[in-house]
Amino acid sequence: GSARPSSRAVADSRTLSRIGREHRSAQTSVQEGERVLSEAIGKVALPATRKRPFPGGNLPGSLADMHATVRNRWPFLSEANVARMVRSYGTLIGDMLEPVRSIESLGTDFGGGLYEVEVRWLVEHEWAKTADDILWRRTKLGLSAPPETGGKLSTWLEANG
Repeated sequence: GSARPSSRAVADSRTLSRIGREHRSAQTSVQEGERVLSEAIGKVALPATRKRPFPGGNLPGSLADMHATVRNRWPFLSEANVARMVRSYGTLIGDMLEPVRSIESLGTDFGGGLYEVEVRWLVEHEWAKTADDILWRRTKLGLSAPPETGGKLSTWLEANG
């Protein structure tokens, strides 16, 4: 006989199909909302992602080229930090790290590769407000940073954010 998929695989497949339909439906709703608002204010809304790269995504070469450029300009950054930051910020990393000349000028070390200069960038440019927002949503460092990072970051944000 033929092998049948497990009930778990069938359920997972149905869940993924439902999520896909919901995503397409939400995307259609957003596009319809943009159309209605555009007509109401008399301006044409251009698709934000169709032909334009996201901020920082306009790499002049490959990701590896960007990695090498960042590594050369800020040689005191760890390999892991360079890789993570290049993936996260792309060409915007140059703006974020412009004033940085040494490991000390990165500011407070919160642990796990997160420094004050990045936190300030996230607060000022991406409107990050909480330690959880920074650690879990924006940097994903909550997955690997030491447990005390969240507390140190929360205290800093209360005083500076």
